[in-house]
Amino acid sequence: MAAGAGAVVVVVNGDVTGLEKALAKALRSSETTGKKMSKSMQSVNRAVNTLTNTLRLLAGAWAVREVIRVSDAYTLLDSKLRLVTDSAGEAEATWQKLFDVAQETRSSFRDTANTFVNLQLNVKDVGVTIDQTLEFLELWNKALIINGSTQREAASATLQVKQAMSSGRLAGEEYRGVSEGNAYWMTELAKATGYTVGEIRELSMAQKLSRDFILEATPKMAASINKNFANITKTVGQSFTQLKNVIESIWAESNKAAEGTKDVAIAIGELAQTIENNREEISGLFADLVKQA
Repeated sequence: MAAGAGAVVVVVNGDVTGLEKALAKALRSSETTGKKMSKSMQSVNRAVNTLTNTLRLLAGAWAVREVIRVSDAYTLLDSKLRLVTDSAGEAEATWQKLFDVAQETRSSFRDTANTFVNLQLNVKDVGVTIDQTLEFLELWNKALIINGSTQREAASATLQVKQAMSSGRLAGEEYRGVSEGNAYWMTELAKATGYTVGEIRELSMAQKLSRDFILEATPKMAASINKNFANITKTVGQSFTQLKNVIESIWAESNKAAEGTKDVAIAIGELAQTIENNREEISGLFADLVKQA
């Protein structure tokens, strides 16, 4: 019995020693794993920090690019307005009227202003006044919203009506484009002139749907279009468009008053000219750098 008990003690002692070794090995393994995890977390943190800094740089670059883009767009628009007005004062007054039209019709200020310039450039010489074009454009924009035109449909129909007003008559492809993209406006044109929509189509086919016909009918369309437009609930998207108009208009006016991007444009132009004047020396420098790389 004594011998048996001793054997048990030996076995137990042996098991304890093995257990200690296993625990020690597990501890060393866990320490190694912990160090690896720590290094991995450090790598992850560095990657996150790098990504964050990169995103900040990209956001800053995008903001600068957007500011320059908007500034350039409004600088160009201001120059265009001066082409269709007779003085700086008239250009300023027209700018404000266009802004009012855009806000009233819940439309993009830039799109409205560019459409106005394109229209007025083509009708100024035939006696169409700025106020006539503004009235036409306001009712046109409102009709697009009443019609429920999508952005693509509105853009297409507006392009067609601009071409029609430029050519002096609404016919052919222009007539079809307007009928498809702004059918409500076509209905109001028919009502204001005492015709049916079918008869308006016949006038178009006979090349009798002229620019003068449309401009004479425009004031007669106002009451009906304004009444129906007042019943159209403003959407969130339209509200954001109005907000964007305000922000961009303030920036444009501030930029214009301070000639904000003018100095930048001049400096960039001078840099380009300097590089051009020293083209051979700069090319040689680049060549030397490539050889040494």
